[in-house]
Amino acid sequence: MNTPSASPDLSCTFEQAEHNQLLAGIRMSTAAKIAWFEEMVAFAHAAGAMRVETTGAADAEGASELPTRD
Repeated sequence: MNTPSASPDLSCTFEQAEHNQLLAGIRMSTAAKIAWFEEMVAFAHAAGAMRVETTGAADAEGASELPTRD
């Protein structure tokens, strides 16, 4: 008979863990996915990752505004 342990069994392969994480993401509600995305955008903004200098928009020589598609 298996007895419950104090901690869950965490033994699985990386591929199994990756697969389980993907399934968990698929099972998330649309509202939860949107909330997660908004949280990641806020985090990136707070970390300074959304500055023009870091987005590649400053790669255009002398660009003072975001580049447009031609």
